[in-house]
Amino acid sequence: MSFVSENKYALLFYGIIILLLFIYRKKFEFHAKIIALYKTRIGLKLMDRLAAKYRSIIQIFGYCGIGIGFSAMVFIVVILTLNLYNLITKPDAVSGVSPVIPGIQIPGSGIFVPLVIGWVALFVIVVIHEFSHGVVARAHNIKVKSSGVLFFGPIMGAFVEPDEKEFIKRDPVVQYSVFAAGSFSNIILAVVVFILLSGIIPLKNSLTEPIGFSVGGLLKDLPAEKAGIKPGDIIIGINGKEITTHEEFQKEYQYTRPGEDVTIKTTSGIFTIKTVEKDGTTLMGISNLKDEVKQKNTSIIYRLWFAILSLVEEFFKWVYILTLGIGVINLLPLGPIDGGRMMNTALQQMIKDRKKAFVIFSRITAFCIIILLLNIFYPGIKFLAGKIF
Repeated sequence: MSFVSENKYALLFYGIIILLLFIYRKKFEFHAKIIALYKTRIGLKLMDRLAAKYRSIIQIFGYCGIGIGFSAMVFIVVILTLNLYNLITKPDAVSGVSPVIPGIQIPGSGIFVPLVIGWVALFVIVVIHEFSHGVVARAHNIKVKSSGVLFFGPIMGAFVEPDEKEFIKRDPVVQYSVFAAGSFSNIILAVVVFILLSGIIPLKNSLTEPIGFSVGGLLKDLPAEKAGIKPGDIIIGINGKEITTHEEFQKEYQYTRPGEDVTIKTTSGIFTIKTVEKDGTTLMGISNLKDEVKQKNTSIIYRLWFAILSLVEEFFKWVYILTLGIGVINLLPLGPIDGGRMMNTALQQMIKDRKKAFVIFSRITAFCIIILLLNIFYPGIKFLAGKIF
């Protein structure tokens, strides 16, 4: 019930999407009962124009993606395997993989994607991903039959549909380039967004000055909670010294030993806290600290400019995080996704016995599915088990 209460607006939003899909179900093409495709020809003319005008450049782009694609494929399998090992052997380990449903806080997951910004960011990322597949295919004169939107359950995405019969007749290198184009474009998008953020963040920070840092949470039955500090309090001093950032606070606190008194000044008062030791660390019991700032100029123009920069920074931050995640995960060598199709094509090319190649591909797919699902769901299972027991 607490999950429903905390996510009620997002659940209502997704419920409306499912209802609309049901009402207009005759306009969609369904696969496996949970994947709904709405086919259009939007963007196909643009793909044709770009492919005709920049054919060589686009083909080179696709070929460059092949090396990146196979390298990232090995990288993600190794990372998922190591991450799973850490999750099982280290109690405090945090998974680097999580399902992404904008607006929903998934139990056991350390990531929460805002509903509106998350949806817009995901849609932009997926459109770029799929458009890249289409334009590389057209650069090799492979027909693209349709484009459109898809829904995997209530989650929206996009797709392009090349002529499969024509596509499989092409040289394997051409096939690799088309498969890799989507994820390669995601990686390039991440680089571009990172560069933009490198300019936006300092610009936004130039409009503010630090005023302290806020307490996000308190560890139960530890000194800070007993002393009366509350979540949301802004710490502005320690042991009689004024501070404006967490770094300044840490410089003063780092030599404190267990059992010593620390005087903390916050916006709501002054508190004396006797520290304790836990796992060899001197603790007060304060968590989720966040530097707080105020705007240097509070005029309407500056406040509006700051709000715009903050919104753009938040949007680009999620584009950066999600485009890397989608780009790399799509290169996993499993099933029908890009990495799986690259691996299947490579095995068919290397192993003349098609049945043997298929058996090997099936085993690789099964292995990747198992480690992916364990990476995703093991933290949630561990979280729920901790709540129950």
